[in-house]
Amino acid sequence: MLTYLTIAFIVFTLSAMALREDQQLNLFLTLGLAAVVIGVGVAKHGFRGGSEDEIIRAVESADTAEVADDVATSGPPRV
Repeated sequence: MLTYLTIAFIVFTLSAMALREDQQLNLFLTLGLAAVVIGVGVAKHGFRGGSEDEIIRAVESADTAEVADDVATSGPPRV
């Protein structure tokens, strides 16, 4: 329920910004920046996803010793 309320609030806020002339520039600049950030993320990391079945198969087929070695040698995760 809270998720839907949050989505509704975001849509309301964006709609209000689009209708108010003094807020339109802020809205378009924010949407443009969001598009750039998403584009850079996709360009850098690609679409690393998969269906739930693919993820489960990958986890089940992973060699735990190999994964442990990879984690031990790779160091802390990069953010």
